[in-house]
Amino acid sequence: MTISDLVANAAKLDMGAFEKLYQELSLLRAKRKGQKILPTKEVSLIKKISQKFPTDKWVRLQYLDWKLENGQLTLEEEAESLALAAEYEGYYVERVKSLAALATLRQASIEVLAAQFSLNSPAPNA
Repeated sequence: MTISDLVANAAKLDMGAFEKLYQELSLLRAKRKGQKILPTKEVSLIKKISQKFPTDKWVRLQYLDWKLENGQLTLEEEAESLALAAEYEGYYVERVKSLAALATLRQASIEVLAAQFSLNSPAPNA
């Protein structure tokens, strides 16, 4: 079978089968080059861990915290601040859960992985 035959047969595949073929060929290529291939589960967890909290929301939350400390927060801003804080907390909890799952998969300590992914920094986008 020639390369032209392979390409012609690939062109006949539906999109799902074509994507699967492409993924398999990409993995095969990486293996032949000696590149380390991460399992899909690890890739998914790393994406969740690396996801950044929206900068505009973080900046707004910091501003509202500043206003709270200075006694300048309105009732509307207090409600907004609480909602943003809850959203950030949920984001961070999911990030830490993913970190713990990755630590389990890799049989590594959470502290080492937390440092690797900058989870110990105060700003979520650092």
